[in-house]
Formats: sequence, C-alpha cells, structure tokens
Amino acid sequence: MMVNRLACQLDGVTAMASVSGPLINGTDDIGAPFQCDRSLPILHIHGHKDPIVPFGGCNSTWASYGFECIGLHKMHPIADFPAVETYVNDWRSRNGVRDAAPSLGFRNGTVSCQSWGDTPAQNVTLCVAADEGHSWPGSTSFCMLPPARCTLDMDASRHILEFFNRSSGHAIRSA
Repeated sequence: MMVNRLACQLDGVTAMASVSGPLINGTDDIGAPFQCDRSLPILHIHGHKDPIVPFGGCNSTWASYGFECIGLHKMHPIADFPAVETYVNDWRSRNGVRDAAPSLGFRNGTVSCQSWGDTPAQNVTLCVAADEGHSWPGSTSFCMLPPARCTLDMDASRHILEFFNRSSGHAIRSA
C-alpha cells in the first residue's frame, strides 16, 4: 500500500509494482485527504485467497470471500481498501486503457497475469495467484503460517524486475 502512495506523490517514480497492497484513496493516518491523479505503469500481484488484504476488498461494514472485515477493523482500525478489481480499474482509467481488452501476459499453474495497454507507459498488469494467501509468490518463507498459503508458480521478484525493465527502457539486472 505504501508503494502506491509513494508512486502517486513522488515525481521521480516512473513505474510501480505491488504485492497484496492496493491503493487506498481517501485520508491517511493523520486525516489528511489525498487522491492519486497520476498515470504510470503498474504491476499488481495478489493472492485470491488472501485473508489479510482480501481480493474482494475490506471495509468496516462488510465481509469478502468469507473473511470478516468487521472483525479486522475491530482488532486494528485500518483504513478501508477496495476490491482488487476496483483498484486495477482505477489505474486503467488513469492510464487511459479503461476500455482496452486484456491480453494474457503470463500463466503457470495457479497464477495468471493479464495486461492492458499498447505501450509500456500505459501498461497495467494484474497477476492473480488463485490459491495464494498473504505471501510473496515464489518465496517459501513463512509458508507454514495459516494466512500465507504460498505458491511457487511465479517468482514475484523476477517478474517485478522484468516489468521495470520493460517500463523504464533501462536494463535492471538481478544477480
């Protein structure tokens, strides 16, 4: 969620990738209003069975995918966050590709990615890990903890680096 906020507010950010952290427009922790009006390439990766940041969103009055958002709000007064579909559609609108047809960008096992936009500058890519919980795809750290539900069908770190390479036009190399 933090990377979304930084991408919206810092001029030097030219592309953004997030894992299980949608943009929350509205007010921040100290009550300051903000909105994201920028257009930039984004990659969002999200587990469909994430109980911490549910794919269907969360607010203080409703539940999604069997996860009681009301209980989460009672335990910790978090801000509401949108369904992943709403979040991605908002980025598509800002990038001028709201009505574009998606193209399949990557598919392996339980992970499927689709992209919108004909140019790297317009690109919005969503990768959904069907059986993934709240974890980093391709990592086995903390996989035994209940909310994790990890997948090795995608290496999120590698995909993010490749996305930045395509979006920036500069080669970013990994060791």
